[in-house]
Amino acid sequence: MSKAIGWKNRFNSGELADEAWSNSDLQQHANGCALALNAMPRAQGPLQKSYGFWFAGLCMDQDAATIQVPFKRSVDDAWSIELGDGYGRVRDALGAPVMSGMSPLQFVSPYAAADLAGLRWYQTGDVIVFFHADGRQPQRLLRGPTGGWGFAPYLFENGPWRTENTNRALTIEADDITGVVNLTASAALFDPGMVGASFRLRAPEGSIGLQTWTPDVNPPDASLWLSNGRAYYAGASLGDEKTGLTPPIHEQGSVSDGNIVWTFLHDGSGVVQITAVTDSTHATGLVLQTLPYQGSGGGEETYNPASSYAFPATSTWAEAAYSDYRGWPTAWPTVREQRLVVGGGRSEPDKFDASRTAGYDTAKADFKPGLGTGRVVADDAVRQFCGDQSSTLAWLISAGQLIAGTHADENVIAGATLDEPLTPDGTKVRPLTEYGSQSGVAPTRAHDAVLYVARGGTTLRELVVGGDLSLAGGDLSFLAEHIAGRGIAQLAWCGEPDNLLWARLEDGGLACFLYHREQKAFGWARQALGATSADDPGWTVENISALPGAYGRTALWVHALRIKNGAPQRMILIQSARQEGLRLHAAERYAGAATTGVSGLDHLEGESVTLMTRDAQGRWAQYRDRPVTGGVATLPGGRTATEILAGLPYLFRFESLPTDLEGPGSTQGQRTRVTQMLVIAKGVAGAARAGTITDGEAPSPLDSFGVRNVDETSGVVPKRLAVNVTCSAGASRDGRLVVEDDSGFDFTLHALRPVGWSNA
Repeated sequence: MSKAIGWKNRFNSGELADEAWSNSDLQQHANGCALALNAMPRAQGPLQKSYGFWFAGLCMDQDAATIQVPFKRSVDDAWSIELGDGYGRVRDALGAPVMSGMSPLQFVSPYAAADLAGLRWYQTGDVIVFFHADGRQPQRLLRGPTGGWGFAPYLFENGPWRTENTNRALTIEADDITGVVNLTASAALFDPGMVGASFRLRAPEGSIGLQTWTPDVNPPDASLWLSNGRAYYAGASLGDEKTGLTPPIHEQGSVSDGNIVWTFLHDGSGVVQITAVTDSTHATGLVLQTLPYQGSGGGEETYNPASSYAFPATSTWAEAAYSDYRGWPTAWPTVREQRLVVGGGRSEPDKFDASRTAGYDTAKADFKPGLGTGRVVADDAVRQFCGDQSSTLAWLISAGQLIAGTHADENVIAGATLDEPLTPDGTKVRPLTEYGSQSGVAPTRAHDAVLYVARGGTTLRELVVGGDLSLAGGDLSFLAEHIAGRGIAQLAWCGEPDNLLWARLEDGGLACFLYHREQKAFGWARQALGATSADDPGWTVENISALPGAYGRTALWVHALRIKNGAPQRMILIQSARQEGLRLHAAERYAGAATTGVSGLDHLEGESVTLMTRDAQGRWAQYRDRPVTGGVATLPGGRTATEILAGLPYLFRFESLPTDLEGPGSTQGQRTRVTQMLVIAKGVAGAARAGTITDGEAPSPLDSFGVRNVDETSGVVPKRLAVNVTCSAGASRDGRLVVEDDSGFDFTLHALRPVGWSNA
């Protein structure tokens, strides 16, 4: 046997699944571990104890899961919306509830508790537009100018429209062109479920037989003229007045051409919304846009707004793509080039729709496809199939390109060339990959990449699209199947300074993923909120989100469920910042005049908490197992402090991989005996054990280490520790190290130096 000394000073590959434990020739193995519980891999290499969580309050609904929806106008204008069973509440970016008088601001929500998991949304300005997986009508949540919040239906106008009817024998006619009209179809068409749906009717021959506006002519009184593809009528008493020099181009109301005021009538098409269905060939409707009256087709036509005009049977009609009958968009929406982009409707799940350029506001989105006369401009709406496999659209996201994920593939949507804008006749869908996307899980942007969950829900994928459609990225969970394989239900990206992607798992667990492309640092770590042992799964995580927080960073918000005294307790937690030094869960903070304890701990009533105090020099002291009575926990012995943190301790646990003593792959397949390990860390306290770790291993004590007894002492400063841990196990191919810390102090593992013997 020969003596060997190893060195491991990077842990930023995070946890590796046991299938990879023996693959010591992998670089990820050299930088990885078997367990990083309640830890955060750092891009620089160390493994740090996860930051603690502040208690922001109890969810209003304690009997059903709630969600938190970020509202972000900017880093300085961010709020969080708690949606529960039929209600909404608002908190500021630090977690404080927005008040209305003496009570938290509350408003009515159209969504029941069972609806919340199906919501998809996009924020634009002061409005969040909500869509739903079941295809119901979209709603918008608007922040009013005086600070009020409220829901209302979000309207689609001027479309989008399904493909225009091609059966020339199937016609629709109306008994008037404005107001409430009676519609008659030549064959079975209408269904009772169509109430609320709209139809677009074009002129029977597809053109308007009107004279064209020209300057310096005297039009007849009340006459109809065509200008810029639109029909206008002049006043009833023009006399000798002639047209001006500016042709009318407006789409509503009345505008002068310089001499004569022209009123917009229609653009060659009209829109009728169904209000009642009598039978399959008869319905009643409300005209939303005047139907295209043509008169006798003699050219010089007149029009009287007070008169009734029948609209003749036309086969050139189209039904709205989205309605309660056809279903509304279900995909996660986005905005691209000032267009709202939606898709995934029930009747045509593989199509997407982009509104007119700048064609959306806080109340509605305009999907006008062009004029009824056939004139289409670049700013009109876009409607196309997405992908070649007729698969349901799952999400849309605007990154360097507009990217669409379907159940079967991923695609780029762009103009005729990649650097051209979207246009009705120039938009192309270009296939990228065929991994498919998981419904319901919104993708996220991280640096220059899109991170998304692939079909099946157990793989996190990275997609980086170059300007020439070159692709980079891949499977980010391949070596951590024990985490991603639990199912990824939700993603939340918290960028600088920690570059962490947080994942809510299907089983209620939580994990973080270090993602730093520049440094090629990628690593997973499991989290267990409130866990006090390695086998404790911790609290159930029901929702996560990310919002701008303190110190210029993005903060993770968590809705956590635990059972306390046999009843559910649902809490809103906000992860602390590095500078705050918090290593407790569900914590509160006191800062002010010297006091003996912390109040406001009603959510921890009857439990024992850890109290941390900090002096003027930034030195911490810890007081464990302090009981909470009447919502108050006090320091022992009448001590006082001006800053106190109070919360529940949690376990940080590290388990190393089998060690290659002289570098990656150096002792692969050899029999080794590790005699000791040098643990290099920064902290105050910890405990360690080295030896063989096997399934079913009986618990054995860990040897404590640290600079001093940290309980009920003051002036403790985290220091760099170098501790030798003796390994008493015999020869084995699985000599490993366990390190734990459950104090209220920080702990950062920097390096391991195993010393031992090996032979073939």
